Amino acid sequence: MRKHVAMVLGLILLASTLYGCGQKAEESAPASDTGKAEAPAQTEEQGADENAASSDKPYEGTEIRVIFANHNWTDAVTAHLDEFTEKTGIIVKAENYAEDQLSEKLAIELTSGSSGLDVMMTRPLQEIKMFIQNGWVYDLSALKNDPEVDASDFIPSALASYEDASGACYGLPLVTERQILYYRTDLFEKAGLEVPKTMDELMAAAEKLNDPDNEVYGIVSRGLTAAAVTQFSGYLYGCGGNWVDKDGNAALNTPEAVKAFTFYGDMLRKYGPPGVLNMHWQQAAALYSQGNAAMYTDADSLYNSACGPDSTVSDVTGFAVMPTGAVYNICSWGMSIAANTKNPEASMEFVKWATSKEVATLAQSVGNSGARTSVWDDPEANKSFPPELVKVILASGDIGVETDRPQVISVGRARDAIGEVIVTAINGGDVQAAADKANATFQSIIDEDFGTK
Repeated sequence: MRKHVAMVLGLILLASTLYGCGQKAEESAPASDTGKAEAPAQTEEQGADENAASSDKPYEGTEIRVIFANHNWTDAVTAHLDEFTEKTGIIVKAENYAEDQLSEKLAIELTSGSSGLDVMMTRPLQEIKMFIQNGWVYDLSALKNDPEVDASDFIPSALASYEDASGACYGLPLVTERQILYYRTDLFEKAGLEVPKTMDELMAAAEKLNDPDNEVYGIVSRGLTAAAVTQFSGYLYGCGGNWVDKDGNAALNTPEAVKAFTFYGDMLRKYGPPGVLNMHWQQAAALYSQGNAAMYTDADSLYNSACGPDSTVSDVTGFAVMPTGAVYNICSWGMSIAANTKNPEASMEFVKWATSKEVATLAQSVGNSGARTSVWDDPEANKSFPPELVKVILASGDIGVETDRPQVISVGRARDAIGEVIVTAINGGDVQAAADKANATFQSIIDEDFGTK
């Protein structure tokens, strides 16, 4: 796996050299210059009718290749791609990949300078800084300023996560997330427990509800190295720590950070399920969904996976604001366009549709936390969310932090380093030593990315 990751990073480094930061996407040729054979002679009436149709669907027959992440939002929206084609005439060739596969796929294709990719789901806090630096994404500022898009309706922090220092925009937000606590109301009632309000109460509840003999564990959360970083962030903020100090230097080995690493590791080692070190969100959500955990901390956007209609605990799940006192409140997924697309106009039509209020309402109505403020005021959009969950989502915004990971260009390397400390903590190892090592690695990443050394 390390060899594979090293290969992808090597390709990315090569791309930085080959393409640089300033590469711009070229405009596609007008539809009339495509080289297709001319149509047979038409009557004046036929020509008028077809010209009108052409103006309604100027990209009729254009094919665009769109890469999606395997996500609940994708499931909801791709079922309606035919409606987009009917409306615009644009044919969507869709591909779906798991998150890690998606990152590798995009890194390889964008590094190669391929013009065969048009639109892609991206994570603004994970990869967009690197994509912008390398000139891999198309400038969507014109789309952001389109009155029909109504960018003012996006949650400000969600839209800002796609902007560079100059205000140029390289994506539009789709999904927002806040870390919340899912808990089994039946188990809490049976044990006579109140919903945790502090981290100490969370640990105490996990201990009391841990019942491995009956395959019910006190709590589950992500334990898989880099994947665990985002869920660890709430614990880090709750202990008074952060990724960097006020001067922008690495702060992974401060007393506050070490306390958070230790807490998270102890909690999952003592009261989490076997195999937690191999759990991304899919595995953790499935375990909770099957009734094998009393509590689960992760994103509210995973509601359908954790306790949706197919879950065995859908009727006995409660929701609460994280008892850490601070949590992330972020844009987790959005839509960007590849810089080398041959179809920028048609691609922008797709992004415009995918991020529209109508599609946002559709996606949110089946449990995806959207990025548009107006949609959160729409009862139709919130119909699949329990009222208690909507209250928790809105309340979590009051203690929200705008990032759930370090804001560096090489965020993948930084997450790998932090994830090693989390793994050490879950294994009961020397947390301070692991944090010192990770801090040195992280500081070197900061220096490299921002040219401080």
